[in-house]
Amino acid sequence: MPSAEQRHGMQAGCQTLGQRGRVFFLSEADYDALNEAAAPTLARGERFETELRMARRDGSSFLARLAARAVNPADTRAGTIWILSDVTALRAQEERARELLYHHTAIFENASAGIVFTRNRLCETCNPRLAAMFGYDGPQAEGEAVLKPLLEKLPAPRRRMPAVQSWS
Repeated sequence: MPSAEQRHGMQAGCQTLGQRGRVFFLSEADYDALNEAAAPTLARGERFETELRMARRDGSSFLARLAARAVNPADTRAGTIWILSDVTALRAQEERARELLYHHTAIFENASAGIVFTRNRLCETCNPRLAAMFGYDGPQAEGEAVLKPLLEKLPAPRRRMPAVQSWS
């Protein structure tokens, strides 16, 4: 796992020793805003957590999750411990998942065919087209055995046929 310095584009070896924490931020205003937001929480002896864009030495940025706690809540100048994680890829994956869900929901809700997801022969969810096909008005079909009449008409499940032996 890369060190904080490596995440920020610096070589390992404490190149940041003696520098203000400002070197990790995109701007002085971002640095000041974080300090202002964190100070009351740290002074109460509580854990402070947030996510924000931070700066690499080359000027690029990444999304970081920060967690901090004061060494001595009565005197936060005595030191704080900060844990940083690069969550850029994680947040990009979450955004992609949201987009896919949005697209799948649009397809599900607007399909011209009836679609149903069942579990234990109960309708967990169905699209509006299926509900209309069975005379339901929207989501009232969910949780009901809407397919029961249809399922009762189907023949009993067939037994699996034994695999065909190959002749070699």
